[in-house]
Amino acid sequence: MLLTSVHGRAQVGYVSIRPRHKNEIDKINISEVSRLTVSVVDSARDLGVVIDSRLTMSDQVTALCRAGYYQLRQLCVGLRSVARSLPQESAKTLVQAFISCRLDYCNALLYGISDSLFRRLQSIQNAAACTLSDRSQST
Repeated sequence: MLLTSVHGRAQVGYVSIRPRHKNEIDKINISEVSRLTVSVVDSARDLGVVIDSRLTMSDQVTALCRAGYYQLRQLCVGLRSVARSLPQESAKTLVQAFISCRLDYCNALLYGISDSLFRRLQSIQNAAACTLSDRSQST
């Protein structure tokens, strides 16, 4: 973490150093780090969470939606192929494991997001619920 003050305004930056070996982190010389060229990016992924430069969490929501709908499509194909042999409770467990857990991971970071981002996340849950209800009506 890097904290600087520019024109009276505090700025926080995140610097990631990936050592090749576990013990190399002790060998980093601060004067060498100060000579490195640092590139600025609009978003960064850390621990599976995408943080954008404005902290709007829009990149994280986009990543969640993309992954959630992908998992849901994969589940739909799988559920259709074993529709008669898989009990409804097992289907619910699969949706919980692949969709709900993904949405729950680091959800505290999503506190205060805009209504449009919230609706996008809600649409994944709605699609998962529709998938389960369509399946229960067809069996």
